[in-house]
Amino acid sequence: MSVTWPKNIFIVLFFGAQLSLALPGFLYNQYEEDGRFSWNMYSTLYRCNIRYDLIRADGERIPINYRRLLNNPTRSYEFLNRNDLPKFNEFVCDVMRQRKEMEEIHASVVCQLNDRPPVQFIKPDVDICTASNYGVSPP
Repeated sequence: MSVTWPKNIFIVLFFGAQLSLALPGFLYNQYEEDGRFSWNMYSTLYRCNIRYDLIRADGERIPINYRRLLNNPTRSYEFLNRNDLPKFNEFVCDVMRQRKEMEEIHASVVCQLNDRPPVQFIKPDVDICTASNYGVSPP
């Protein structure tokens, strides 16, 4: 028996374990998980239209630049999944409360994965600060 036989078994088991860890993340609907763990993050293309509006008592809509609320605006894509979006909406509501600019906040987050049909993450025309799950619709 040569020394390469145990080494080959180790290599096959090692790569098998790596594949088995990444495969569920690749097969699962990426709208539900953000995909940062598995290698499929490099093979997906998201297109998202994001809008947050402050609604005044008189009905005036004032756009909120949500990226300016973040410490690192270039990483704003990280909350675009159903797991993190309610936390981000809660954060937006808290910041606007602290600034005393709070009436109602409506949001629209519509994303498309590769060439699939677009998915609307937030219920339309709902105050995200008072809605259940901060306005994020169930899957």
